[in-house]
Formats: sequence, structure tokens, C-alpha cells
Amino acid sequence: MPLGRKPFLFRFQNGQLKRIAFYTDCPHCAQEIRAAEKYMGAKVACKFCNGALQFVESIAMS
Repeated sequence: MPLGRKPFLFRFQNGQLKRIAFYTDCPHCAQEIRAAEKYMGAKVACKFCNGALQFVESIAMS
């Protein structure tokens, strides 16, 4: 991951930490995209190249 790149944005609300956005790279044009949590699982288009995307939660393997 490049320096300065944040994987997630968080908000502390009502005593709980909530993820509100995440960063990813478009597989079509390689531009960095910041997407709101509400788009997780949705089919969307890249704002740079209009390529089709679907954001899915990845499971960390240990």
C-alpha cells in the first residue's frame, strides 16, 4: 500500500466505532476510489472510466 493511503475512514458515534468509507483501486483504470460504506455489495460504475465495479468485503486470512 502506498504511503499516505488510508484503507478506511472511521467515525466514532454513540460510543461505537463505525466504518464510513473505504479506498480501493479500479481494476479497469487503476485510479484510487473512495467509496462510502453504503455501496458495499452494490454494483456501481467508476467515476473516472465508467467501468463496472462491485464492492465486496474481503476476509483477512491469517
